[in-house]
Amino acid sequence: MLGWLVDSGSPSIVIAYLLVAVVFLILRRRKPLTRRRSELLL
Repeated sequence: MLGWLVDSGSPSIVIAYLLVAVVFLILRRRKPLTRRRSELLL
């Protein structure tokens, strides 16, 4: 019964992970001098 949920969930997780990686690369290229979260916590 949950087979369709698992089958549809796995590709969605991979696509979401790839989208986050692409957005990260775009931001690094467009705004390289933006302070990172790790810098803000220090």
